[in-house]
Amino acid sequence: MPRKNYQKTSNARSRTSVPTLDIVLSSRATCRSKRRFPTEKQAAYAAETQELQVQSIELRTYHCTNCGGWHLSRQKSNSR
Repeated sequence: MPRKNYQKTSNARSRTSVPTLDIVLSSRATCRSKRRFPTEKQAAYAAETQELQVQSIELRTYHCTNCGGWHLSRQKSNSR
């Protein structure tokens, strides 16, 4: 027996990109184990201090869009 093709209702809210609670919680979980600094200056100071203590590492600061704070990374920046 053929299926009935019901007309889809247009709902503008379903098409907007609103993050679900699962996405928000998982993105916050990604930086839960990292040290968060409220300002770039404080993060840069911490990076400099760690680089002086362990001369084999090179750290950079980056702004986290998930928590709004600043973190440290050993990875090189993607900007060229």
